[in-house]
Amino acid sequence: MENRLLTIDEFHRSGGEWMGLYNGRPFSGVTIDSREIKPDAVFFALAGEKTDGHLFIPKAIIAGASVIIYSDPAYDREFIGTETLGIRTDNVIDFMQDLANRVVKKIKIPILAITGSNGKTTTKEMVSAVLNTKYKVHKTNKNLNNHLGVPLTIFDLENDHDFMVLEMGMNHAGEIARLCEIGTPTAGLISNIGTAHIEFFGSQENIAKAKTELFDYLRKHHGFLFVNADDPFLLKRLTGNNNTMSVFYGIKNREASVKASDVGIGENNAYKFNWKDSRSGKKGFVQLSIPGSHNVLNALGAIAVGLKYDADPEAMSKALAGYHPDDKRMQFKKAGEIELLIDCYNANPDSMRAGLTALNELQIAGKKIAVLGDMFELGTHTDSMHKSIGKFILSLKLDGIITVGTHSRLISDELKTYQTKLGVHHFETRENAMGWLESTVKPGDLVYLKASRGMKLETISDFLIETFSR
Repeated sequence: MENRLLTIDEFHRSGGEWMGLYNGRPFSGVTIDSREIKPDAVFFALAGEKTDGHLFIPKAIIAGASVIIYSDPAYDREFIGTETLGIRTDNVIDFMQDLANRVVKKIKIPILAITGSNGKTTTKEMVSAVLNTKYKVHKTNKNLNNHLGVPLTIFDLENDHDFMVLEMGMNHAGEIARLCEIGTPTAGLISNIGTAHIEFFGSQENIAKAKTELFDYLRKHHGFLFVNADDPFLLKRLTGNNNTMSVFYGIKNREASVKASDVGIGENNAYKFNWKDSRSGKKGFVQLSIPGSHNVLNALGAIAVGLKYDADPEAMSKALAGYHPDDKRMQFKKAGEIELLIDCYNANPDSMRAGLTALNELQIAGKKIAVLGDMFELGTHTDSMHKSIGKFILSLKLDGIITVGTHSRLISDELKTYQTKLGVHHFETRENAMGWLESTVKPGDLVYLKASRGMKLETISDFLIETFSR
């Protein structure tokens, strides 16, 4: 694509040993997956845990790759007599990140980084929808938010983009700081501080410290902060920073200048609210299309961003009303006359409580059945946090609870006295859960699915759609 910012000049400046010849044509794209190689693509041959990208260098050359970055000198000879440029470097990932940084430094546009324990992808999508009303926005695709995903996002930047939204994920201290060095954000938003990846941090305080590496970077580089004033861990670390280089948003906290009021359930079981910015006096009304009270805060963060960058209030409200999630995040689907709420992209205790709260609030004709699987990366907190979900459910009014897996049995064990119409049942396998659901659910019922990604609960929703849509 002629419009792409990545050119051969950035490779010249990044060094390495050059083998073969560059064909001189514009790059068609950048990938780390050999299955995605197209003619004139750039391929980074990464040595991963499951496979080694070097093994696919011959295939990439045959597929017409323009440039291949690799580290093993044994592959030097593959480029002899070809029109594929091979660049051998000591560390392919370092080369990739340095190259991305060179690309991003070519532009002078706002770059907003978004992170958080829960809701960062939804917030990223809402923010992008709001900003798209005024700008041509380039954003992180799906959740490519790690040390590889951020560079890949940057490589897709084009000359006519005038805003970039980067999602940043982490599971160890120092990772957000490194992503900031690569992506050089000019502003940042942290959706919240929860318990995701607590296995690697030990406490929420340590998670807060790691997440706020984003704010540390921005304060050092005179960037702008968007702060969720309702999050106590964020507030504790940012006391006294509600100034001209930041804006606080929230529902409950009086420090919030962008604030929601009259929050309640509106159309299609989704939340509606009024909002007002005390600084500018601007205000509006939003009717969301996504369930869950937690999404009010996500939308409010998007509004705060939109206000900072002069988006029209009415256009922002329409953009938020039109946002529909995909990729198994609070996604409604039909299985014949049965409703599915698929929320099994990932899970941790905070997101599971938020999802169960949303389920509890839904108004439907039939019964509400929660299918809950194991939550991963909780370390020594695994047992206590699964038990805490069971205790939380005691405060809800659901008609049936199904737990699937190993650790989720602890959720069921906490519900021995829980009064439901359909009971509480634990199954070791998804297949056994499918059998129970097939024989139990009726037209008008709603089935909610929530678990960590590795549990693959979407196989249950796929089964129900196939079974009841005949």
